[in-house]
Amino acid sequence: MKRFLPLLLLLILSAGTFGQTTQGLPQIAISEVMFNPPEPGTDTLEYVEITNFGGSVINLNGWQFTTGVLYTFPNITIAPGQYIVVCTDSVAFLNFYGFSAYDYAQALNNSGGDTLRLTDSFNNLIDFVPYRSNTAPWPQGPPSPNGGGPSIEVCDFGVDNSVGSNWSICTTPTGNQLINSLQVYGTPGQGCAATSPPIVASVTPTGPTTVTVLFNEPVNTTAENVANYTGLGQVNTATRDIAQTTVTLTLAQPLANGIQQTLTIENVEDLANTAMAQPQSFSFVFNNTIADLQITEVMYDNPGSDDYEFIELYNRGNTPAYVGGYRFSNGVTFTFPADTIAAGDFVYLTFNAGTADNFFNFDSYEYTGGLDNAGEKLQIVNTVGDVIDSLTYSNAAPWPLGAAGDGASITLCNATSDNSNPANWSAAIEYIGNIGVSGAYANIDLVSCTVGLTETAQSNGITLAPNPVDGELVIYNTGNKAYTLQVFDAMGRMVMSGNAAMGVNNFTANALSAGLYIVRLSENKTNSTVTLKFLKK
Repeated sequence: MKRFLPLLLLLILSAGTFGQTTQGLPQIAISEVMFNPPEPGTDTLEYVEITNFGGSVINLNGWQFTTGVLYTFPNITIAPGQYIVVCTDSVAFLNFYGFSAYDYAQALNNSGGDTLRLTDSFNNLIDFVPYRSNTAPWPQGPPSPNGGGPSIEVCDFGVDNSVGSNWSICTTPTGNQLINSLQVYGTPGQGCAATSPPIVASVTPTGPTTVTVLFNEPVNTTAENVANYTGLGQVNTATRDIAQTTVTLTLAQPLANGIQQTLTIENVEDLANTAMAQPQSFSFVFNNTIADLQITEVMYDNPGSDDYEFIELYNRGNTPAYVGGYRFSNGVTFTFPADTIAAGDFVYLTFNAGTADNFFNFDSYEYTGGLDNAGEKLQIVNTVGDVIDSLTYSNAAPWPLGAAGDGASITLCNATSDNSNPANWSAAIEYIGNIGVSGAYANIDLVSCTVGLTETAQSNGITLAPNPVDGELVIYNTGNKAYTLQVFDAMGRMVMSGNAAMGVNNFTANALSAGLYIVRLSENKTNSTVTLKFLKK
């Protein structure tokens, strides 16, 4: 760092008062100053940083800050490229910044400024910084370093650090909490962060006339210029938050529901006055409608991999459902693009659209994040957070146990029923096909638990008698295969299970209520399926 010392000081040096010229002094510089942290009535986070920008290890024993703050260094060394920090409260500093610093006496002057003077053990002047807290060309912000959150720092060791224009406001956030509702910015002990253009991280509609823009770093007043935001019609205001990373736009006209919108942002600068490298455009769909949309089927624990998972949604309303902008706030991650679901129609979401669409013969959207086999909450909300539908399923009773790893989905039995009540759900019994050696069962495009099944007993050597039955049910298996047996009621709930060996198999039906029942027989080796019906009197 160059030293352009005042004329009087140069005359003193030339007279030999310090015993050497500035060219021979160690290359130690004051590189960062937090002179007024945003604390109410205290300065516990105040600090001064020095840097060894030379090529030699320097022993600091006996070195002193003689003005601005008062401190004498112990017998310590500072290596090339190393930073050492002195502060007003080492305990508070450690708690907030995460490493140790040395305590000095006499806090820095916030009113007008102060002069920091560093000497070596022979009283040679090593560095001085006459910062000013409220006078240009010393950095003034926003945010102001005089209580607004940031430190001031000099990043180029080839310039004169006694000149205010060579200092800048730190733009790197520090600490994991706001102080006095303000973000702290500083890099004690680590030097300046690299200067790079700000980048828009996300754009989110939060209401009919409000949109938030999140930047990857704090931005200056250029972010409040409404001309820098185009594509959404007239922007009335652009307001930064306390951390200066989020800008809220207010629009003159409300956003249209379910329609894709595109916002373009340009010319915004960070706190170091570095402008965006190029315009950025973000598309989104706003939607604050509440459609009569319901989760009616979930395949959460299918045979094989998660590639066969799916969620079925049904529009049980009398009008089209504009779902663009709806999203899952729990369970899986997915936001609908601009789309409409006709009244009485279905839409499917899957973990792997290619695999599931081919197997179940539907077209689906693809979500991220697999369904939990043990159960979880699925919730759909619109853009402003209104709940469209919510379902908390489980793999334990009273939820249908046939869906807990036995190859079936859970399916809602009636679209007009409450889908939060497990009594209104059953395990699907419509055979779709095998996944590996295991069968998969689902009710595609159907909200019902009473499924018309084709009886296949005659071609497989299996018959039921008597039918209707009052007491003992006999299954005659005249083929050469053994089966696993499951009996479902008309709601699709499994009420009996067992094995059907070759020959005569007797089952007691006395405990069953009167009504229609469906028997599903799965062959133990190939998992081929036989379905039959019987009536309990």
